[in-house]
Amino acid sequence: MKEAKIRLILSDRLVEVYRLCKQINEDFDKECIHKFRLSVKTFRALIHLLAFQDKKSKLKLPETIRRLYEISGVVREAQIESEIIKTPGSEIPGYQDHLDLVLIEQKSKWAEHYKIKSNRGIDKFLNRVSIKDLTTDDVLDFFVSRKATINQIIKSQKISNDHIHEVRKQLKDMIYLTGILKKYWKSGLKKVKKSPSDAIKNLTTEIGEFNDQRILLEHIVSHYFEQNPSIKKVIKPVMNAMGLKQVEQKKIMTASLRQFVVLLAN
Repeated sequence: MKEAKIRLILSDRLVEVYRLCKQINEDFDKECIHKFRLSVKTFRALIHLLAFQDKKSKLKLPETIRRLYEISGVVREAQIESEIIKTPGSEIPGYQDHLDLVLIEQKSKWAEHYKIKSNRGIDKFLNRVSIKDLTTDDVLDFFVSRKATINQIIKSQKISNDHIHEVRKQLKDMIYLTGILKKYWKSGLKKVKKSPSDAIKNLTTEIGEFNDQRILLEHIVSHYFEQNPSIKKVIKPVMNAMGLKQVEQKKIMTASLRQFVVLLAN
């Protein structure tokens, strides 16, 4: 793929990111926030590929987008946690009030950092960095490196939560980059068509659900209990049940990860 086309793709992706930023700034829609994060991750996956191919590459997320992405992550977590605690057996008294305050705070931070007036900054941003042509072998090597990292992590004697999160990041790069190849570069896609795309998507979904529960537990312990120590006894049965479920989920997750490594090797 020639440099000019790479720049065009980066520009297209940033235009979409900017469009979603503007929409979020207007209504803070939950689905729009989700689409914004997916769009940023897709853009970032291409950056990772370019950085892998050219170790001297200085291409990275625009600072404003990086900050907004971080804010949207906190918002997304709060929105997911709000859904979880509405399920039978997972009710946490008063925790929704805490989440509402989190959302108010993050909306304020978004307004503070949202400085996108138009798309004119895209060309300025891209003109500051050098970009080299990509070969199909670059794409293949990138996927091979991601698989090797996953393989190394899963071969650990004890797989930690951090290990699981890192595996998901590697898988996400593969998923989003595959989407870019399908849309813009069919010959690059042919190089990686043997990657088990369905298994990758299923595993990332499984890890995502596991992480959502884990983050909720961590937030309750590290934030909510500190502010509301008296509530701990009241919700202890719920916390115990959620903790046991998390242990079981991790056992299943570990087994899935080890099966996935076998699939990658075939």
